[in-house]
Amino acid sequence: MNGKTITILLIICTVVSSLIADQEYWQQYVHYDYKVKLDVDDRALSGEGFICYRNNSPDTLDRIYLHLYPNAFKDENSTMAREARSQNYRFKITPRNNGYIDIIEFRIARRDLSESVKDAPLIAYNIDDTILESRLPEPLPPGEELQLYIKFYEKITSIVNRGGWRGNQFDLTQWYPKLVVYDQNGWHPDKYHLNGEFYGEFGAFDVEITLPYNYIVAATGEVIEGDPGWHWVQVDTGLSDTEWERSYQQQLEEIRKRGLQQKERTVKFRAENVHDFAWLASPDFLYERGEWHSIPIHVLYNKNARQQWSRKVVQRGERTLEWLSKRFGMYPYPQLSITHGLLGGGMEYPMLVMNSGPWEGLIGHEVGHIYFYGILANNELAEAWLDEGFTSYQENWYEQHYYGDRGYEDENPPDPKSWKFKLNPKPTSRERTVSYLVDYLTSGYNEPLAQYAQDFKGGYGINAYTKGAAFFGMLHKMVGDSLWDEICHTYFDRWKFKHVNEQRFKQVCEDVTGMDLEWYFDQWLHRTVNIDYARGKLSKSQQADGSWKTSVDIHRKDRGIMPVEVELTTVSGQRYLQKWDGRAKLGTLVFETDDKPKTVVVDPNDIILDRNRMNNGNMSIQFLPDNPLSFGYKPRDLYVIKYAPKIWYNDVDGVWVGARLRGSYLEKFLRTEAGVTWGLRSNRLGGNLKFGHPIIPNSDKLQFDLSFIQQEGRAVGNVGLVYKTSRMRYSPPRQRMELFFSTAQLLENGEQYGRRKIHAGGELLKVPEWQPGRVNKISFGYQLELQQLMWWGMLRMQAEASPEFLGSEYDYSKLQGELSLRLGGFNNYIASRFFAGRFFGSETPLQERFFVEGANPRARFEKFYLRSVGALPRQIYYHLPGGGNLRGYLDQPFNSESLAALNIEAGSAVLTSIFRHFLPRWTVLRLVTFYDVGKLKMDDKDKTLMDAGVGVHFRGRMFYAPVNLRFDFPLWVSDPLPGEKSFRFRWLFSVSNSF
Repeated sequence: MNGKTITILLIICTVVSSLIADQEYWQQYVHYDYKVKLDVDDRALSGEGFICYRNNSPDTLDRIYLHLYPNAFKDENSTMAREARSQNYRFKITPRNNGYIDIIEFRIARRDLSESVKDAPLIAYNIDDTILESRLPEPLPPGEELQLYIKFYEKITSIVNRGGWRGNQFDLTQWYPKLVVYDQNGWHPDKYHLNGEFYGEFGAFDVEITLPYNYIVAATGEVIEGDPGWHWVQVDTGLSDTEWERSYQQQLEEIRKRGLQQKERTVKFRAENVHDFAWLASPDFLYERGEWHSIPIHVLYNKNARQQWSRKVVQRGERTLEWLSKRFGMYPYPQLSITHGLLGGGMEYPMLVMNSGPWEGLIGHEVGHIYFYGILANNELAEAWLDEGFTSYQENWYEQHYYGDRGYEDENPPDPKSWKFKLNPKPTSRERTVSYLVDYLTSGYNEPLAQYAQDFKGGYGINAYTKGAAFFGMLHKMVGDSLWDEICHTYFDRWKFKHVNEQRFKQVCEDVTGMDLEWYFDQWLHRTVNIDYARGKLSKSQQADGSWKTSVDIHRKDRGIMPVEVELTTVSGQRYLQKWDGRAKLGTLVFETDDKPKTVVVDPNDIILDRNRMNNGNMSIQFLPDNPLSFGYKPRDLYVIKYAPKIWYNDVDGVWVGARLRGSYLEKFLRTEAGVTWGLRSNRLGGNLKFGHPIIPNSDKLQFDLSFIQQEGRAVGNVGLVYKTSRMRYSPPRQRMELFFSTAQLLENGEQYGRRKIHAGGELLKVPEWQPGRVNKISFGYQLELQQLMWWGMLRMQAEASPEFLGSEYDYSKLQGELSLRLGGFNNYIASRFFAGRFFGSETPLQERFFVEGANPRARFEKFYLRSVGALPRQIYYHLPGGGNLRGYLDQPFNSESLAALNIEAGSAVLTSIFRHFLPRWTVLRLVTFYDVGKLKMDDKDKTLMDAGVGVHFRGRMFYAPVNLRFDFPLWVSDPLPGEKSFRFRWLFSVSNSF
C-alpha cells in the first residue's frame, strides 16, 4: 500500500468518525431573557427572567435543576465555606460580607401552551445549598420546550471569590439562576465548590441592566439597546496627561449634570452561542478601543490604573486574538472585552475577561479561556485540566513564540557568566516551571490529573494548570508541529459551541495522527507515574573509512513511558538526533557520524519531565556565591554549589574566619554542606559536614540526614531519619517523626568555649554550661500541627536515652512534651504554651538539662552566633525559645532535671495601623503582653518562677522568606538577681517567634 492510499484512507476514517460523532452528539438549548436592576446603595440586584429550555436529548425529563451560585456566600454552612475552612483559607462569611439569592416567584409552563408562563401556577421547589430542584408539572419529552419564569432578589457579596463588590465597583459573575447541564451522563447538579469552576448549556442571552446613570458597564455580548457609557470616558491617547486630565474632569462634570436629570439608565446586551453571562459596572472606569479583523476590543479599567493599562492592553488584546485565531480557529464572537476586575489574578467569561492587571501573560491566559471553556466547553469541575491546562499551554506557547525561552520578563537576557547573574541567577521561565512541576511529581503528594476539583487533596492548582499544560506540551512535541496544528484546528472545527471531554479530545488526536494514544492519556491523566531515562553504556569506534560508529544504551528507570530523544554531538559541533519509543527497560541506539562523537545526551531539550537529569549525560557543576537572592534557583542540568565566606567572634578564638560550600540538585537531592573555620587567636581549625537525601523514590516524605561538626572545642554528630507527612503538601494537619543517633563531647580545652556570661551582683561572671564526657544518645521525636481558620495548635513529644552500652559516659533518659495553642487570627491573638519534661537516671550532663529561660546549651550550639562564650556582645540579650521559656530569666541560667512551665501571650496589630505608612507591604507590627510561670526542682526543692512584660514583634518578608524580629521587655520577675528589683527595665531580642 503506497503513501497516497494510506493518506486517503486516513482522511476517510477521520471524516467517517466525525460524522458518527455528530450523529450521536446532542446538547440542550437554553435562551435566557433577564431584566435586572442594580441597587448600589444596598448592594443588591432585583430581577426577573424568562428561560426557554429545549430538550434535545433522547430522554423524557421529569424534573429540572438550577444553579443558585450566590448562595455559596450565604453563611459558613455552605459547601464552599466548609471547604475553605478545611483548607485554612483566611476568609470568613459574615452578615457584613455575605451574599445570597432569594427566589420570589418560580413558575413553569410548556411553551406550546397558549397561556403565558407568567400566568402559570407557582411551582414547588427545594433548595439545597446552591442547587434548586423542582419536579416538572408534566414530563418534557424529547424535542419539546418549556418556559420558566423567575423573579428574584440577590444580595451581592463583597469580593471574597470570583465576583462581588468593592468600593463602588460591582463584578457580577454567576449572579443569575442558571440551568444545570443535562448531557449524556444525565444531570450535573454540582454545588459551588472552592476549587473548580463551571459547566453550562449553550444558548442565547438577552440581558437588560438598569443601573445608576453615572455607572459604566461592560458585559458578555453586544450592546443592542441603550448606552454603556464608554464614549463618555474614552481615553484620547493622543493628548498629554495634563490635557487629558482636564478633558476627563470636564466630562465627569457633564455626566454629573445629566445624572441630576436622569437618575438611571438601561442597557441591553445580547449574546449567542454562549453558556454564561457576566458583567461589571463602576463609575470609575476609563475606556479604550481596539480592533482586529473588524472585531472590536473594548478595554475598561479603573481610572487610577491608566499609566499601566493605557495603549498596552489594547495592543496585547489584538495580538492575542490574532494568535488564537491562527493557532486554533477564527475568533467567532462579535466583540472582546478586557476589563479591570476586582479579583486577584483573572477570570474568564464568554467575550469578557476580568483581569487584576495589564500583564500580557494574564491577558493571553484569560482570553485563551474564551476558546478553552467558552467555545470548547468542558465540565470545568470534572476535567479542569482540559481548559486550564490547554489555555496555560497555549499561553506558554505564545510566550515562547514571541519572546523566547526567557519569556515576558527579560527583554535583555542576562549573561550567565556575569556577576549580576551569579548574584541573582534566574533560569528561564520554562525551566522554572518544569523544576516546579518535577518537584511536585517527586514529592509524594502527586495525584491523578483526571478527577473532580473538590476531590484533590491539595494539588488542584498545580495539576489543573501546570501538569495540565505539560500534558498538552508533551503531546505537541510527541506528534510534531504539523500534526499538532491539525489537531488544534480539527478540535476547534469539530467541537466549537459544544461540550467536550477527554474522550472527544482524544478521538480528535487519534483521528488526526492515526496513533493509538490510550496509553498516553491513561498514564498522564489517570495514574501517577514518573519518568526517568538514563544514559548507559557508551561505545564508539572509528571505521575503516574514517567515520565513527557509536552505540549507546538507554535505561528506563521508572514506571513512566515516553518516546525519548537522544542527541549526539560531534567534536565539530554537528548534531544527530534519534528517537527511541522508551517502552522497554533497555534500548540501544546506533549513530554513524563523519567525525568523532563528543557528547550523547538523553532528552536534550528537557521535554518529557524526566525527574533526574543527572543521569542523562549532560550534567555539570555550577559554582555561585551564596546569598538570599539565589534562593529558589533550580537549574535542571546543574548541580549547584554555593560558596560563602564565614566570619564571627568568640572570646576564645577572637575573630574566626572560614568558608562554606552548600550543594544540591534542585535544592532537594544530594544536599551537601562542607565548611572550615580558623580561629585567629587560638589557631584552632574547625569544620563541619552535612548530607541529606530522600530515601523513598518519588517522595520527599522520608529523609536521611547526616551531620558532623568539630568546632569551638566540641564535636557533635547526628545521623537519622526524618518522616514528614500532611494531608496537603504545605498545609496542616502536618506530622513529623524523627529517629536519630547523636554523639557529642567536649574536646581538649573545650570547656573554655562552653561558658556563658551573666551579670550578677554588679559583676560579670562566666558560668560553665558544658560538662566533659561523651554523650551518645538515641532519640525519637513526634510533632503534630493542626490549624483552622481562627486557631492553631502544635504538639511536640520527645524521648531520649543515653545508655552506657551506646558508649555514653552518662546514663540517663528523658521524656518531654510541649503543647502550644493560638486563638484568633494572624494579627490579633491570644496564645499559650505548656511544657513539661523530666530526666531519669544517675546523672544528666549540664548541656542537656532543661533551662528555665529558653533553649539549653546543646540546642544553642546549633546556632553559630550563640555557640560559645562572647559570641554576642554582653550588652546584647538574645533569646532562643525552648525549655521553660521564662524570658525574664535570661541572665539567670537556672537549670533542672525536672521542669514544668506555662507561657501566655496576647498580641494585637494596633501598631500596624499606626505605622502603616512607614512599614513595607505585607508586614505586621504587633504590641504584645506576656506572662510566664515555671516550676522546677533545684537541690531537691521545688522552686516557682514567674515573669511578665510587654513586647513589640515585627513580621515581614525579605528575599522570598518570612522574617521575624522580636523585642521583649520582661518588666517584672518574681525572683530577681541579688541587688535587683522585681520591677525594672529588661530587654531581649530574637529572630524567632516566642513559641
